[in-house]
Amino acid sequence: MNMEISTRSTISNSLAAAAVATPVTGCKGSENCRCFYNVALHQFHHIEFPQGLQGKRYRGSTMGWLCIVDKTPGISLLNPLTKTEIPLPPATSFPDVLAYRSEKTRGEYLLRMADGSEESISKNFFLKKYLKRVVVSAEPTSQECIVMAIRWNTEDNRLAFCRPAEIEAGWKLVAHEEENGIPPHKIGFVDVVFWRGRFYALDWGGRIMVCRQSILGCVSSCCYRG
Repeated sequence: MNMEISTRSTISNSLAAAAVATPVTGCKGSENCRCFYNVALHQFHHIEFPQGLQGKRYRGSTMGWLCIVDKTPGISLLNPLTKTEIPLPPATSFPDVLAYRSEKTRGEYLLRMADGSEESISKNFFLKKYLKRVVVSAEPTSQECIVMAIRWNTEDNRLAFCRPAEIEAGWKLVAHEEENGIPPHKIGFVDVVFWRGRFYALDWGGRIMVCRQSILGCVSSCCYRG
């Protein structure tokens, strides 16, 4: 009985630590171990990851889950403590990703630019740049969970969302109207958070775009500049 309580306490503490921790590097002596830095407590935590993550990229953390992009178009959310992995729609389901060409020497993605032209970028560049920020509205195992991301495309950083429970629906760009004469594709976002049923995204101009979870695609905005 005491052992069970102790174990639960340890897991609970580790989950709390992981929720505010940032992956730093690998651990010496184990290729599957990762080192996390707890920004709140200024502590390092060593966590053993599942096998098969070598070569994959971490593109942010949210509610204790890591967003992982692999060398193919695969994207997923991983809980490093429970080892639970939730698949998300692949990168090729973003509206501006036209194709992934695995036959190329190092692999490449074909993107549609804001002006309608097409451009190829290397797989490695895509892994480093395309997904800038990822947040969730609830536990990814929930049917109600929505994943919001900032995706990069040379001229703009647009908001895109998906539902883990509806992988076949793919990723969708959040639609918003022209703001103060600035066309939608010129409004870039630098950060996004979820709070009390709404996503709040900060754009390049210092505006806060507010998106209700219940009506994604309908975005209102207000400016909080000083």
